[in-house]
Amino acid sequence: MTTTDSEVKAITEGIGESVPKLATNIEFPKNASEASADGLFVDLGKIISQGFQPERPSVASITAEKPLLYAGRLNEIHAEPGVGKTNLAILLCIATLNEVGHVLFLDPEDTPLGILQRLKYFGGDMSAVVERFHYVHNPMPEQLDQAIDWARKHRPRLVVFDGLAEALASERRDENNVTDVLTFFRQRLRPFAELGAAVLITDHVTKTTEGRGRYARGSGAKLGRYDGVSYSAELVKPYSPDQAGTVRLRIAKDRNGGVGGCRKIAGILSFVPDGTGITRYDLTCDVNAKSNTHAALKAKICSRLAEFPSATKNDLRKLGNHECVDRAVKDLIAEGQLSVSKQGQRNVFTLLEPYREAA
Repeated sequence: MTTTDSEVKAITEGIGESVPKLATNIEFPKNASEASADGLFVDLGKIISQGFQPERPSVASITAEKPLLYAGRLNEIHAEPGVGKTNLAILLCIATLNEVGHVLFLDPEDTPLGILQRLKYFGGDMSAVVERFHYVHNPMPEQLDQAIDWARKHRPRLVVFDGLAEALASERRDENNVTDVLTFFRQRLRPFAELGAAVLITDHVTKTTEGRGRYARGSGAKLGRYDGVSYSAELVKPYSPDQAGTVRLRIAKDRNGGVGGCRKIAGILSFVPDGTGITRYDLTCDVNAKSNTHAALKAKICSRLAEFPSATKNDLRKLGNHECVDRAVKDLIAEGQLSVSKQGQRNVFTLLEPYREAA
């Protein structure tokens, strides 16, 4: 059957009448794009008008005026087993307690007694621990949610997650899976940083040094998530409650540049048992610009002890500036060249071997 021209014309005219005409009197907002993006953009002008400075670490000063962690950021320490990642975290906790800050310690690895022993071992103030050290043992997902709610109310200065691999495993997440890692960071770690806390995560490195790189084991996405500072802890000389030793902190990443460049040594931690069950510690931060004067002073101390087999701290302080002498003595003990023992109320130092400058 064919359709005549008149029939086609009638059909098309009918369709035209059934379709509503496009309205031409609609008024659009003059700035429609801004109206639809209301609340989307950060007010950078306000930040600029208030003034701003480059970010610097502001939490956990082990040594005077040298904070090691960024507030409101994710910071990290990784190391081989036996180096003492938890010990380093405890030192940063003690420093924060000394700054009258609150600490939240999330512990999937150790026990309450073990953590208390470490706090006491490094001279932590037990009254400050009771008041401002908040400890969660083997945190489950629902407890982490509770901890975030608690942090919203109490705003801890430092949050420690001591054992990332164990925490991931407890939620059946794979540390080699990028999605698992990033989801955990977003849900469990980032909320604490957004509340202004310095978040510190401890992690392991691969067992072999071949191909290790500068980050912890597992997905490389971890390193990308650390927007504060990431340290690699390296054992220089083993230490124990009866033996002095040293640990080197090397910068694996510092997004803001307030600590130093990648692979630069941030400091040397010296551990020295004092004979009373307490281990004293000191952080030397100027290791990248070590002067010949320091080496000369160490040689001078050893020469003095070679001539006179033992000396008190006051005896050795006669050799130069007290602070410089004390630092030289700590280094010599950490290097295994001096020993220290208690005689009455005094520390007495003895030469163990002829002075040799550390490499």
